[in-house]
Amino acid sequence: MRQTATSKPEVISAIRTAARGLRRTPTRSEFQSMSGIHWTKVQRLFGGYRAAVREAGLEPDPGGIRIGTAAMLLVLSSPFSRLPGSCGTDTPVCAASLYAP
Repeated sequence: MRQTATSKPEVISAIRTAARGLRRTPTRSEFQSMSGIHWTKVQRLFGGYRAAVREAGLEPDPGGIRIGTAAMLLVLSSPFSRLPGSCGTDTPVCAASLYAP
């Protein structure tokens, strides 16, 4: 079954609708599941999902793991932060890390 053509204004509207529902900027996968618009269509129209989000007047998710300043300072002050490849599980960031033992 062939999908109908999707325009830039339709994508922008769908991003804004998803953002209203989530109360934040949707991730690419959230947008795709909520709107039914495949990310490759967004890629072709805008050059990337982040560009489409900006054109919709929203700020794209910076990506990565977000940690607060206090948690970061705790990790940086830890003796484990000075050892390459080590992560102490006593810090909140390391305990949730993929690198924790």
